[in-house]
Amino acid sequence: MQRSIWFVLDLESNRRGAFSEQLVALAERLRREDASVTMVFPAPPAPRPLEALKSLGVDVRALDFRSSRAALILLLWFREYRPDIVHFQLLEPRPIFVAAAKLCGATTLVQDRPPSSATRAIALRARELALDWFVDTRLEVHDAVAVARFEGRDGAGVRRELGIGERSLIVSLALDERGGGDTLLRALALLEPEVHLAIAGEGPAELRALATRLGVAGRVHFLGARDDLEDILAAASVVVVAPETEEGHDSAAIEGMAASRPVIVSRSGALPTILGDAGLVVPQGDPASLGLAIRTVLSDPERGTRLGKLGRKRVEQNYSSDAHVELLMKTYRRIFLRSEPRTVPAKMLELAWRR
Repeated sequence: MQRSIWFVLDLESNRRGAFSEQLVALAERLRREDASVTMVFPAPPAPRPLEALKSLGVDVRALDFRSSRAALILLLWFREYRPDIVHFQLLEPRPIFVAAAKLCGATTLVQDRPPSSATRAIALRARELALDWFVDTRLEVHDAVAVARFEGRDGAGVRRELGIGERSLIVSLALDERGGGDTLLRALALLEPEVHLAIAGEGPAELRALATRLGVAGRVHFLGARDDLEDILAAASVVVVAPETEEGHDSAAIEGMAASRPVIVSRSGALPTILGDAGLVVPQGDPASLGLAIRTVLSDPERGTRLGKLGRKRVEQNYSSDAHVELLMKTYRRIFLRSEPRTVPAKMLELAWRR
């Protein structure tokens, strides 16, 4: 009899693209395993992943998680469809959601990212205490990317667009208000004048004024929102992800590594662990250390190439969508081996009983 898995999912807006890729890859694997899949989101996914999920037979539903009726609606759905597993990935602890699945006999799985700071670890522990009565399995999983996105890219078009030829190019991602943009611009000012910087995404407006004050505006390229991140990374001589916060930038480092580029990160949260020996780690908010690390990589192209290859291999083994999906599939199989399938909706069971 067919097994059934429900997902109740919520993610930060800046990670939804990569998250959608992972969900589609996971749905493909579950379809091959002949599992019935339902995914519940707080809002409908973007058109492209929505179409991909539906083409794989996924029942996609939207539910406002903030509604006072959300838990009741989930309970009614779980009672009707009796899923074998309900997999939760939520921004906020919602014990009542998990309790609704448990009350209907499902095996409950809660997925968190590993804590990136002592504060987050304490918050997660409080969440665990609130959920312990209802959770059967808890997973800690880092961000993941589809590595195939970064294959066959050379970045030549981006370099032509910027007019930099073969000059060294630093690429930076995830420059929010605490993303380290101030430190990076000050580090750039310490480097040779032929070194350029491209900032992908919407960076704070204050950075333009700072670039002018530092005299580096002519070699800083504010790219804004782009849909060709893979080509931008391919154009990079080095990728810098040096935030001054403890979390929220893991995916940027993983994408730089997936593009086979040498990566420099700050000693922030999980970034040093993710990078391992595939790049350089510098203190937070230290322009001199960051500038020295950038110069070290740019002055030794062979070392940069070697670091890029190490980073790519590390992503393939630990942070790729394939690795992420395989970890989840192993978990699901262990759960399925312990339980009997109960995927026939309760209403259908009632009809069968009446006959």
